[in-house]
Amino acid sequence: EHRKMVIDAEVIPSFSRLLGSSEDCLVKDAVLALVDIVTGGTKDQIESMVMAGGIPKLVDLLDSKHAVCVESSLRVLVIAAKDHLKKVVDAGVLPHIVRMMVSPDHVDMLANCSSLLRNIVGVNN
Repeated sequence: EHRKMVIDAEVIPSFSRLLGSSEDCLVKDAVLALVDIVTGGTKDQIESMVMAGGIPKLVDLLDSKHAVCVESSLRVLVIAAKDHLKKVVDAGVLPHIVRMMVSPDHVDMLANCSSLLRNIVGVNN
C-alpha cells in the first residue's frame, strides 16, 4: 500500500533527477528508491524514469565510488533495457559493462552484467 502511494505521488521523475546530484547521500537514496520502484514495477513506471532522463545518469553511476550505487544502477538498467535497450546502449553502457565483467572488484555483479550484455548482443536465455 505504501509503495503504491509513493508511486502514485509521481516521485519517479524526482528520484531520476536526484541521480545527478552532487550530494552522495541523495544519489544513494534516489537510486535505491528507483530499484525498489522499478523492480516488479509497471512499464509506465519504468517509462517515467526513462522520460525523466534516468538512463544516462544511471550509466554515469556505474563509475561511482559507492558499490551500492553501482550495483543498484546496474539492476535498474537491466530492467530498463527490456523495453529501452537502444536508450541504454546509446547512453554508453557497453564499455562500463565490459570493464565490470573483467574487474575483480565487480564479481558480485557478474550476473547482472551478463544479463545486460546478453540483451545487448541479442542472445536469449
